[in-house]
Amino acid sequence: KKARFAVPTQGRRAPQHQHREFTMVAVRAMICLVAVVAAVAVGAPTSSAPSHLTMHLHRAVVSSGRSSAARWANRTRDQGPLHLTSVPVLPVGGDLWPVAIFYSILEIGTPGQKFPVAIDSGSGDLDIPLTGCNGCVSKPPNNFYKPSASSTSTEYSCHLLQPCAVGHCKDSKCSFSNSYQTCDPHNPENVCTISGQWFEDDVRWGSAGPAKVQFGAISYQTSNFEQFYNIDGVVGMTGPDGHHDVLSQLVASKTIPEAIWSMCIHVGNKSNGTLTLGGVDKSLMTGPVQYTPNVGRGFYEMHVDSVTVGSASASDIPSTIILDSGTNVLLLPSAAYNGFHKAFLSLCSSVQLPGVCNPPSGQSLFNKDCVTLTSEELARFPDVAINLDANVTLTMKVQNYLLQGYNGKFAADQWCLAVEDTGNNGLFIMGDTTMEPYLTVFDRVNHQIGFAPVNTSACGSLGF
Repeated sequence: KKARFAVPTQGRRAPQHQHREFTMVAVRAMICLVAVVAAVAVGAPTSSAPSHLTMHLHRAVVSSGRSSAARWANRTRDQGPLHLTSVPVLPVGGDLWPVAIFYSILEIGTPGQKFPVAIDSGSGDLDIPLTGCNGCVSKPPNNFYKPSASSTSTEYSCHLLQPCAVGHCKDSKCSFSNSYQTCDPHNPENVCTISGQWFEDDVRWGSAGPAKVQFGAISYQTSNFEQFYNIDGVVGMTGPDGHHDVLSQLVASKTIPEAIWSMCIHVGNKSNGTLTLGGVDKSLMTGPVQYTPNVGRGFYEMHVDSVTVGSASASDIPSTIILDSGTNVLLLPSAAYNGFHKAFLSLCSSVQLPGVCNPPSGQSLFNKDCVTLTSEELARFPDVAINLDANVTLTMKVQNYLLQGYNGKFAADQWCLAVEDTGNNGLFIMGDTTMEPYLTVFDRVNHQIGFAPVNTSACGSLGF
């Protein structure tokens, strides 16, 4: 996934280590799949009044959830639909697999250079390829940042008497180096790395901006970074507030009202999903938003009460789960993955599940095999329910955890288990397959995460 936090194996990468130093600021590294960066909040200039923005996705502490939800419900009722018709048309790209990410287009610099970036709720920084990058992807729609082509570009340099205000000093340049796991789906424990230098420039996202943002310009990328094979860039959405956080800088520029954003995934008649910045567009949902507290520090995380597979409870489930839009599938540590498997097996006395119940050699879903299923056989598979704090239940239908042609080794019409084992010390992460039935609201203001049934007639069909 990205360099600050977690991701899935099959096409999504989970950040393992991230080294970004800031003056007078300590960098906290998370073990295993994730690294979360703590940064210093910096003020930004202000301008005109904000408005909510709706744009197309390129598909590819803790407060009480109820009181916060009530405040948000009143606010959306008072303001009405939060959809801005002046949002520019953005190109569409991405999917659950094989691109394995959903992305949007940012404009960086003056004049603006366009960059596709994965929308990542599992990291906090903006990283894009630098011109001359060794290992970065050059195929469209990717681009390379050219500092000399922007009149507003600032390069962060350093020397003995001038330490870096952001990053660490290397060859007289303020630099970064981020490492990840699960970036290579065939060898999920292998580490992938991006490194480069820090810049600051004007960033525009749809009609939001410009805002001054510090970002990493990638000059080196390891060749095994499979998740960057299609879209080579990422915009982190976790915060914390500061000059390196795009969302908070757009708020500081007063081109969006507050640090709330939402995302839905659906192939509509104009795009593959919809992203809103600064608020929620009520036309994207068919029912109320249910909120659960965000208990994560530096990323989005929720308490888990239980996970059920049909009528069976899965054992050894961790007490919290990370919500990562930069991960495409559901990820479980080994003990929980085995408990999840056992829950499926416990159903075999009452229902025959192909690929699960006494599968022939080479046809075991839990052994990374893919199987051919009729519509009747597919209908036998149970719902998976992730039960969260505040009585919020997220339901995954069979089409959310079995994907056709998922791991690339089998025929495109075969069904594969889109649930991955992250290892003995791995993280519990829900990605895009869990989010797909919902409009997901990321409310950084009230420290909560919301889910509403998605309006498939609107998601992917707004804004053009």
